[in-house]
Amino acid sequence: MAARKPTIDLLSREDLSQRPVGRLLLWVLTVGRYIVIFTELVVITGFIIRIVLDRNLNRINEDLFKQKAILASYLQTELRVRRVDKQYVTVTRIKQEQRHIGQLLEKIGQLAPKDLRFSLLNIEPESMEISAVVLSPEGFSTFLGSLQADPAIGDLILESVESGSAQDPGIHFRLTVQFAGGLSLPSAAANQSSIPEEKF
Repeated sequence: MAARKPTIDLLSREDLSQRPVGRLLLWVLTVGRYIVIFTELVVITGFIIRIVLDRNLNRINEDLFKQKAILASYLQTELRVRRVDKQYVTVTRIKQEQRHIGQLLEKIGQLAPKDLRFSLLNIEPESMEISAVVLSPEGFSTFLGSLQADPAIGDLILESVESGSAQDPGIHFRLTVQFAGGLSLPSAAANQSSIPEEKF
């Protein structure tokens, strides 16, 4: 009868989970599994967010491109509107100046004596130059006195006074009238509206 061979068992028969080292390994494996799952969720969530953001960015870029195309299509219309606006401002200013000029001419006609004949009437925004001939000294004095008495007239600058000849009798004079306010014409700069500069 053959003799039994002795066996040597180097592994401990004690349950590993009951030992401190076993419990530590079990805890590490459990926590590590949760960490791996959490990391995978974070990576997947980041990937999904990146896809959503890329789609939103592409949509925004497409919308911007469409808006630029629409703005470009209205460029000529905007330029025409601005030209019309400038023309409207110019026409409005001219009409306003014509109305003031009409008031001024009516005022000068009321102040001028019957024997006065105008040879030049140059109207500026803040002044007026008059070259005229009056047949009598009384008419000349009356005209100057009427201008000085009018509240809309400021300074009077008498540039020259000459007596006429036998062929052209009368008093020839040249006068500059400064407006005090009421009859002054609006300047072009004051009547131009602010039009934004074109930027494209």
